[in-house]
Amino acid sequence: MKIKEIKYCNTCEKQISEISPTGLCASCVKKGELNPNYKDGLKSKPNFCQDCGIKISATHTPKLPKRCKSCANSGENHPNFGKFASKETRKKMSESHKGQNNSMWGKRGQLHPNYIEGLIRKYPLAFNTELKETIRKKYSYICQLCLESGKCVHHIDYDKENCKEDNLTLLCRGCNVKVNYGDRNMWQQYFILKRRKQ
Repeated sequence: MKIKEIKYCNTCEKQISEISPTGLCASCVKKGELNPNYKDGLKSKPNFCQDCGIKISATHTPKLPKRCKSCANSGENHPNFGKFASKETRKKMSESHKGQNNSMWGKRGQLHPNYIEGLIRKYPLAFNTELKETIRKKYSYICQLCLESGKCVHHIDYDKENCKEDNLTLLCRGCNVKVNYGDRNMWQQYFILKRRKQ
């Protein structure tokens, strides 16, 4: 009876197949210079977007053309370019987001992701149409963040009770959403510094 010789990997000393031609285990065969993608000390060749030339992830799907996310999903490169959903498909998509199917279903009050403890939800009587119009005229209906047309009067210190004119600024709808759901401390400091420069 012939005794089988046990072979071990030359680098990590794991038990390997007796017919291994390299003397290395499966994981060691792919390390370092033995890796087929090894190039100049890198374990994988760097990939660059074929359209704009920026470096992209090395784990890019080989079947697809090598493009960064912005180039891959713009214009004719977008997978849905020139395709239109039928009325039936659009109706199904709409129904899938209604009622209990909606991910925000039942998330009110403290369950809502934007809930802030102690935040006053109602505006005082002093925050009226006249005051808002005064602020809009003061800033010539120009958003103080993006300098586009704006109508939303914003409380700089996020205190709805503080309706002094020096605590109010004018924003467009998009910027108002940005400052209300972003880093409030950062935006408050931004507007205070901007006010001091004026």
